[in-house]
Amino acid sequence: DSRLLGRRLAVLDMAYSAEGTRLVRAALSRGCKALDGREMLLHQAAKSFEKFTGRPAPEQLMRRALEQGVERQ
Repeated sequence: DSRLLGRRLAVLDMAYSAEGTRLVRAALSRGCKALDGREMLLHQAAKSFEKFTGRPAPEQLMRRALEQGVERQ
């Protein structure tokens, strides 16, 4: 129920889509800080890359690839 969303809340929806999830859009329209699952996915991927390779993750490149993948969904 979007009436429960207020300016002092932060919302993280673990799902993701190019236009943002319904929950994230509702939260933003009510003044909340809100993110979808893309940020979590990106940071999990970066940490995995670093653990497997021992090198810093190319986060900007990974972010572009993620956005392109989400747009193709």
